[in-house]
Amino acid sequence: MTVRYAIAFVFLMTAAVSAQESEYDFRQVRWGMSAEQVTRSEREQGSTIRKESAEEIICRTEMGGFPVSITYYFRDGAVYNALLVFLQKHSNKNLFVDDFRKLHNVLMEKYGQPVSDEKEWSNDLFRDDPDREGLAIAAGHLKYVTFWRTGSTSVLLLLTGDNYRITFAMSYRA
Repeated sequence: MTVRYAIAFVFLMTAAVSAQESEYDFRQVRWGMSAEQVTRSEREQGSTIRKESAEEIICRTEMGGFPVSITYYFRDGAVYNALLVFLQKHSNKNLFVDDFRKLHNVLMEKYGQPVSDEKEWSNDLFRDDPDREGLAIAAGHLKYVTFWRTGSTSVLLLLTGDNYRITFAMSYRA
């Protein structure tokens, strides 16, 4: 891993959790804001709006130099959930595990011990080979799921896969 990558990753993680220290629940959004308010906030932060409807807003942005997709979900005209999907690609699937662990550590420092912290195996084929955990995740044999509850927000960190594609995501929910 390059120094640039490590610095950018730490910046990304700090940006993702720093909203919890302010009056915002996620980025510059408070639960209950309208779609218009969320769209305006995201545009002010330089995001590109990909889809906008009464039920969801999907935007693409960069955080810490990494491409990220954020989907905001609305109920009765008010935002209640933000799903953040990291769009970076790795040819070495174990690098996703490294990314997960680094973000997990940042969130542990921020929120303390999680409510639940699971490493779930559905197939033991690669269980005894730590060098192939990334492959196990991509194959759908393993997933990492960690959950925190803090203030008005539930935070879920997820690393999962299927059909040799990995999904690394976070959810902030009211």
